[in-house]
Amino acid sequence: MEVTEVYSHDDPNASDVIAQVANYANHARAMGLPFWIFAEERKPIGMVVFGREPIQLLAPVGTLMSFILVADPQTSREKIREFASEALDFVKRTKAQYALAAFPHEREEAIAEFESLGFKEIDDCYEMIYKIDEPFEVSDKIQFNKVERKEIQDFVRLAKEFLSGTPDSMLNNTLKFILELPDDFLDVYYKIEDFYFIKEGEKTVGIVNFDPRTGRISNVGISPKYRRQGYGEQAVRFALNKLLQNNVKQAYLRVHVKNKAAINLYKKIGFLPETRIKTLIWRRTAG
Repeated sequence: MEVTEVYSHDDPNASDVIAQVANYANHARAMGLPFWIFAEERKPIGMVVFGREPIQLLAPVGTLMSFILVADPQTSREKIREFASEALDFVKRTKAQYALAAFPHEREEAIAEFESLGFKEIDDCYEMIYKIDEPFEVSDKIQFNKVERKEIQDFVRLAKEFLSGTPDSMLNNTLKFILELPDDFLDVYYKIEDFYFIKEGEKTVGIVNFDPRTGRISNVGISPKYRRQGYGEQAVRFALNKLLQNNVKQAYLRVHVKNKAAINLYKKIGFLPETRIKTLIWRRTAG
């Protein structure tokens, strides 16, 4: 059976269909991204969302890309197979250069169906959480200097260096294009997150940035010259203290499953794995 119903984000007759996937639809609309819902008898099976880089920063800025989302975790393998095939055909008819699909690690059947269409793993990560109950002690030998807007390009250049050299394939792809981030994107990013240079005396040993409202710790990067000297732990402690001062009681971060050093550090602090997510990518080939 083919999934024959496709509803666009601006279809005036699809409000009831869109309401069934409100979480995904509202997020896409908040980011100004168009989407299409695939359904059977007005019951959503999945969505295709389109955007342009630097949404994921896996291609040069301005590149059209897409997300393919399965709406219902309980969807049967047969329907996932049908939806995945039709959604990918839909993407191929556009100029999108790649498509991403993410699943909980245990959704092996869904992952296998997408892989059968040419999707390949690009990320396998834990989402870890920490409940912030009390402040941490932070070394007074280390300074955390808040990045000013005029310094954000310096922060990005250091991030490219300080976040390199890990087994995180998604991050390594992102770092290829990080210096292309346009000023208007950096303006928005700077308003959302807090950015800090980590210094000891005159030397810059690392960087850290986090969202002071949601508790998301986005990046902790230490210079290769100063790794395994405790700076990473101090950076996470500092970020958690700042979140607590902002009355945020739970912190989140993402870490690749093969980044054992980082996982051990986060567990030492008290973070616990909440979910494991696999992300797959399909890339358009030349011709």
